[in-house]
Amino acid sequence: MSLFREGEWVLITTQKGKDWLVLLKSGSVFSCHLGSIRHDEIMTKKEGDVWETPSGTKLLFFRPALTDFLFHIKRRTQIMYPKDIGAILCYGDIRPGMTVLESGVGSGALTMFLLAFIGNNGKVVSVEKRPEFDQV
Repeated sequence: MSLFREGEWVLITTQKGKDWLVLLKSGSVFSCHLGSIRHDEIMTKKEGDVWETPSGTKLLFFRPALTDFLFHIKRRTQIMYPKDIGAILCYGDIRPGMTVLESGVGSGALTMFLLAFIGNNGKVVSVEKRPEFDQV
């Protein structure tokens, strides 16, 4: 496994299941109630490595899955959950290479999964009526 790099997302988690999604930037510091660690130090770690905080809590570092982004994105609208997204992909017969029309972007949760599912040869066209959600 390769080391984490600047500009990459890392999922920092405790053994009790508390987690944070962090975008690595050289010179920055991740701080929480358990302690602080420099991003530069995280970039010396590989996926699955453990770091012990000054208080003795162990933090683990992972590359996030799509569901990790789903549960950490800013929720400006009702979010789509995996069971609903799975049903849409299944009953919509969504396959790699397809062009999919999405009505309403919302928080972007469904869009992330559509893009992952249709692959590099597919296309998602999103139509958004509300200007506050029509931003990248």
